[in-house]
Amino acid sequence: MTTFNEELHEAGVLLSADGLSPTKDGYRVTYSMDGPAQVTKRPFDVVREGHVCGWWILKIKDGEEAVSWAKKIPFKEGEVTVRKIAELDDIGDSVTDDVREREKKLTKDLEEKNERN
Repeated sequence: MTTFNEELHEAGVLLSADGLSPTKDGYRVTYSMDGPAQVTKRPFDVVREGHVCGWWILKIKDGEEAVSWAKKIPFKEGEVTVRKIAELDDIGDSVTDDVREREKKLTKDLEEKNERN
């Protein structure tokens, strides 16, 4: 996997790549209109329930390029979901100017924090 990650990095498309700890260390928080959030702590069945076990975040031009990279992942078996990270412009007119400005500030603050670390 490291070789694949290095290839992504050398191509200049890799922004982030991380894996998650086993589900035995995790929690599930379930929300309902009927009451407070419910918390479940237990190992989850990764195969039956289809959990995310890790991710790559790439800076690419379109979905076709994302799929092209996904096909190169050195998995023997499994499944990869390819999705775009939504930006405010993707949501449309339902975002108020106030929310748009607050989100821009958060994004800028996080970028500056990440640059310092």
